[in-house]
Amino acid sequence: MVDQDKESFYVIQCCIQMAQYQDSLLQSYQQIFIAMESVFIALAIAIMSFRQLVGENLLPVLINLAITGLMVICLWYRIVNDRAKWVDWWHRKLLEWEERIPEEYRLFTKFKQDQKPYNVNVFIPKAFTGAWLLIIALSLAMLFST
Repeated sequence: MVDQDKESFYVIQCCIQMAQYQDSLLQSYQQIFIAMESVFIALAIAIMSFRQLVGENLLPVLINLAITGLMVICLWYRIVNDRAKWVDWWHRKLLEWEERIPEEYRLFTKFKQDQKPYNVNVFIPKAFTGAWLLIIALSLAMLFST
């Protein structure tokens, strides 16, 4: 019985640590994306501000910047979505482990059940950010190129 308790404790500790690690990576990737998106917006603003240095026709420059931003968003979406799958995998392992303990101690299971109604696909609104960047860049280019 003691060996089984030690093994069980080791398994749950491993699951918790790996879930924390994968979630930490997921958060880091999201922070990197936000920083990259900010750089693209800053570049677009800088290009618009220094029209004389770039030239009169800003539309091709801004279109290239917007397309690059969209490519980054597509790559970011795939990376974050894949990382989220690993976080979910470790969460499932924790839920499986909790099935072996009395119901009143299944705190993670209760948390996941309570969390479920609030889960939304947060990737969809963020994926539209690139489209907004393209629309804003093109709008500004048309506004200032006349």
